[in-house]
Amino acid sequence: MDLYDIVVVGFGPAGEVAAATLGIGGHRVAVFERQRELYPLPRMVTFDGEACRTVQATGKSIDEALSTAVVLESCAFGDADADPLLTLDWRGVQGGFQAHYSIFQPDVEKTLRDRVAELPNVDVNFGVEVVGLEQHEDHVELSVRAKGSTDEADIRTVRAKYLIGADGTNSTVRQAAGMEMRDYDMHERWLNFDMNVLRPLPEKFNKLIMIMDPTRPHMYMPLGTTRQRFEIRVDDTETDEQMHDPEVAWTFLKENHGLDESYLSICRQVVYHYYTRVAADWRRGRVFIAGDAAHTMTPYMGQGGCSAIRDGRNIAWKLDLVLKGVADDSLLDEYQTEREPHVSALVSSPATTSPRSSTSSTRRRPRSATTRCATGSRPLLRRSPSSTTASYTSRPARTTPRSPGRWPPRGGCAASAPKAAGTT
Repeated sequence: MDLYDIVVVGFGPAGEVAAATLGIGGHRVAVFERQRELYPLPRMVTFDGEACRTVQATGKSIDEALSTAVVLESCAFGDADADPLLTLDWRGVQGGFQAHYSIFQPDVEKTLRDRVAELPNVDVNFGVEVVGLEQHEDHVELSVRAKGSTDEADIRTVRAKYLIGADGTNSTVRQAAGMEMRDYDMHERWLNFDMNVLRPLPEKFNKLIMIMDPTRPHMYMPLGTTRQRFEIRVDDTETDEQMHDPEVAWTFLKENHGLDESYLSICRQVVYHYYTRVAADWRRGRVFIAGDAAHTMTPYMGQGGCSAIRDGRNIAWKLDLVLKGVADDSLLDEYQTEREPHVSALVSSPATTSPRSSTSSTRRRPRSATTRCATGSRPLLRRSPSSTTASYTSRPARTTPRSPGRWPPRGGCAASAPKAAGTT
């Protein structure tokens, strides 16, 4: 059985920063990422100075990460004619960098992964997913196997002193540990089409603006120096499949912006489902969650990816001190205390700045949104009556006896909630 100080599940921005921080600290780290390679297209686009400072400390080259970035000096909210109604001044310096950039995410992730690849004490495993989790008094035991495999003989078991779940919106780790999500009750669908710029665009496109058109709210912004992002809100009468038709993007661009194939080519076209949720618990015993596993938000404040990076850095430096004996375990409780108020403010504030029709915009109090298994299971923490060992299991409605101390139960499902388009 493999033994590690830390296991990180998920190798997006939060997991990359955490793995780099702990690896640089000299700890033995294992990373398990279900995807087989780096996703080559952008999701996160807005980057702030604090995130730059973190990537400078944990990546191989901040200059390479920002090689195609552009400075964003403002964020505007406009009427149907794109005349600004409200402009947020984003100018200034933060942590030695400009306060806000538009970046190409694969450039940022590449420099983080290149740094991790140089660390001999960090083992990165691509195309591997979690199929079981047991938590004990002094360690966590994780069962993993190759993505898509159903062969029990392929299961590998690893142990670690602590586990960080940075495995996205539909987090297997969060579900297995029984961590509940609070839902602020905003769900929107937006069609995102990132475009390759073939020739210079009119000057108006060199800014970030949310256009609050009651007919169809939309936005645009530069995506680094070589691409442009456009997003339009998907109406309730439209399906995701309909919106994936390239003709939808071209019709919108031609009718609203006078742009055709001579200016742009489609880099990516996808419908994103945006939710506003924050985990009630970011720690359960020796298990922590970070990034989209701990919170999801609408993109209007441009802080989803930056928040994930803050999470990864925050929990990692705390674990570094605890593992070195410089601080005791109680320091780890400060992780949620420090991070949750910040993301909760970001998650709730877009309810009043969403570029939607005012008649459909509501602000709600958070409610319970515990992620459920496809079988209707509810996360449950069980403690063995014969020991202090805690096992986190998924409890489907069933009449057959449960095997003790395992997630998932023998013969049960390990399915997560249905995957939303554009999420991991």
